[in-house]
Amino acid sequence: MDTIISSWLLWLIIAAILIIIERLTSMIATFCLAAGCLIAMVCALLGGIEAQLIVAIISTVIAFILVQTRRGEGNISVQSFISL
Repeated sequence: MDTIISSWLLWLIIAAILIIIERLTSMIATFCLAAGCLIAMVCALLGGIEAQLIVAIISTVIAFILVQTRRGEGNISVQSFISL
């Protein structure tokens, strides 16, 4: 069966949509999801769908943990995470 769109491109499109939503709403949760999608995109170039989903979940959870640790410092923005 032919695939309509490659999985890495799908992850990239989802990440781009989430980043646009984050910029419009300033919700840091969508940034965490976008980070998980971008890391899953890299995994899509290397592995199967199961690995992509597992990597997306784990990297999103790690991003949320980083957000929680940075919340105590009072500086929660995308720019603060880019400086990491």
